Amino acid sequence: MRRVLFRGFGVSCLVVLAAVLLFAASSEAKQGKRVKQPNIVLVTTDDQPLSTFTREYMPQTFKRLVDKGTSFEDAVVNVPLCCPSRATLITGQYPHNHGVLANSPGYGSLVDERNVLPVWLRRAGYRTAHFGKWLHGYEDVRGTSPAPGWNRWLAQLNRRRYYDYKLSNDGRVINFGSRRRDHLTGVMTRAVSRYLVDNLGRRRPLFIQLHHYAPHVGAGPRGSATRCAGAPEPSPRDRRTAESEVAPRGPSFNEEDLSDKPYFVQPPLLGAEQLDSVDRRFRCTVESVAGVDRSLKRIFKRLRQAGEIRNTAFLFLTDNGYFLGEHRIPKGKARPWEEAIRTPLVVRPPRGFGDVGERVPEQVGSIDVVPTILALAGAEACRSGGCRSMDGRSLLPAMRGRGTRLLRNRALLIEMADDSRDSRNFACHFQALRTGSDVLIRNSEFPDPDTRKCEPGVLYEHYAIGSDPFQLRNEIGSGGLPETAEQAALAERLDRLRSCSGLEGRDPEPAGGYCE
Repeated sequence: MRRVLFRGFGVSCLVVLAAVLLFAASSEAKQGKRVKQPNIVLVTTDDQPLSTFTREYMPQTFKRLVDKGTSFEDAVVNVPLCCPSRATLITGQYPHNHGVLANSPGYGSLVDERNVLPVWLRRAGYRTAHFGKWLHGYEDVRGTSPAPGWNRWLAQLNRRRYYDYKLSNDGRVINFGSRRRDHLTGVMTRAVSRYLVDNLGRRRPLFIQLHHYAPHVGAGPRGSATRCAGAPEPSPRDRRTAESEVAPRGPSFNEEDLSDKPYFVQPPLLGAEQLDSVDRRFRCTVESVAGVDRSLKRIFKRLRQAGEIRNTAFLFLTDNGYFLGEHRIPKGKARPWEEAIRTPLVVRPPRGFGDVGERVPEQVGSIDVVPTILALAGAEACRSGGCRSMDGRSLLPAMRGRGTRLLRNRALLIEMADDSRDSRNFACHFQALRTGSDVLIRNSEFPDPDTRKCEPGVLYEHYAIGSDPFQLRNEIGSGGLPETAEQAALAERLDRLRSCSGLEGRDPEPAGGYCE
């Protein structure tokens, strides 16, 4: 009897053990599927006003990204200028750490050019591909050769425009003319589509960075006078599709009283001709982003056809905003005011990531994009012999509803240093601290009213954006220096951020203190 019982017990054990092993194998398989490195697609636009990121103007982007992912409703870029902003998108650092504070010399100022996002992802097993605009001044340093870390390289060369331009195709120069098919947005979209067809489904996941030139101002076909001269040039099929649109007339549009602003940002009221030009530029911008929207649809189609859409993460933002009549500025950027620094930021994770919230209201910055991409990829910002201490943090916990307290209490730095000022009424150098409720700006160099040359000085601005989101009232008096205890505290916090690096608890302690 005992022997029979023992045999039965043994059989039962084997059955249980087999079940346990099957469950473990199943769980491991599920875990393997859950941690499988996703394809990652980063899409950026150039000089896109936040007012044009709407369901009306970009229906495909909203259908495929916004409705399926997480929108960060208070996202800002940490420098409102093309080249420095794009440097942040390959380093996760503030400009004072990655070295690029202006468009000139641009790439030549980048610190540790081989210690950047595509290199880290390539080391982590990714095939990396860049399409579109790259950092200013790159050709002065490396000519037409691919930048470090990229397996595939299709980059604009100077002069940057929508027609009659040159591209570096993995180092080989190719020319485009004035045919309809030569419009830059379409060329880049077709190139990404072909790359997906050729590379999806292979062993290594893909990281694709598509930096659209649209809706940056750019010339139309050579020898033709288009209605969008001096504005973004839309794809041929999108021309005149926004004829009834006008630039939004918010409270700051053609602002009636600028006496509270520093003297160098007090342009005259916009006249009828300038207002017409602003509206024309807005229409051309709307038509230009239509091509970007259609581009995203085509990329989705290729991923779905290959059965890879569920294993692909998407991120969308712009390099900086753009003024369209706000504060009497008819065009431009390069000011730490809301119109120039606010950006759409949407992250759609892969299917295995789990449930995410539709919106995150807390403030985030473009310094957070690279850490988020690395977290999605399971990669690190390191290489043999040293690591780059990123200043941003991954946004994945916030998407899951965790860690928002850190974002809520955090201050971000906005900074720029550009001596190549023209007749525009901008500061040459500034640093700004932005929280969810306040912006304190320290203008440290600004143009002389007579010579227009940059001269050193200090003028502060303070806007309580929690109650004054359109920045109609500068809380700093005519003396231009902090006056209240609150402003003094903000100024002290700004001073700490100006030299900060890395995050406490994650990075080695820096000489200038941690970022927030």
